[in-house]
Amino acid sequence: MSDRPAAYPSDQLRSPSRRPARARHGPARRRSPGLGPHLRAGHVHLVRRARVRVVAVPVFGRALGLASWAAPRMRPAWLHHSDGVRELGAAPWTGRVLTPGLFGCSTVLVVCFLAWVPRRGTGCTALGAGTLYGGLPHGFLARGALFGGGAGRPSVAAGAAG
Repeated sequence: MSDRPAAYPSDQLRSPSRRPARARHGPARRRSPGLGPHLRAGHVHLVRRARVRVVAVPVFGRALGLASWAAPRMRPAWLHHSDGVRELGAAPWTGRVLTPGLFGCSTVLVVCFLAWVPRRGTGCTALGAGTLYGGLPHGFLARGALFGGGAGRPSVAAGAAG
């Protein structure tokens, strides 16, 4: 072996003339299609810069204008991804252009939103956390009631507005 101390117990057992084979556990891992697993803390720090906060205001305003223009011209199934291009009655190339475009727009809007989130805890962030903890179980219970046959009852189907 060498004169240096072994960093790991397996270094003592290994022959210095050959490198150990890299162990594979299970099948080859597929890359995640989402953006989240590929982000690091440095990306969040880039979003929190003052320049990004300033640029987020007109970007969000233009997105709101574009959404109000596109809403009457677009079927909601494009946003929900519940139907294919054939079912939507669109040309085949539309899905290849519109789907990445929608994901790109949603990513930009998420960046704009995260730029506005305050760094320190305020009353607004505490209110948001409380709303999140109350809203998520409500959504799960309402969806469970709809799937369980509660859709016929107007109070369940309409939610709090009914």
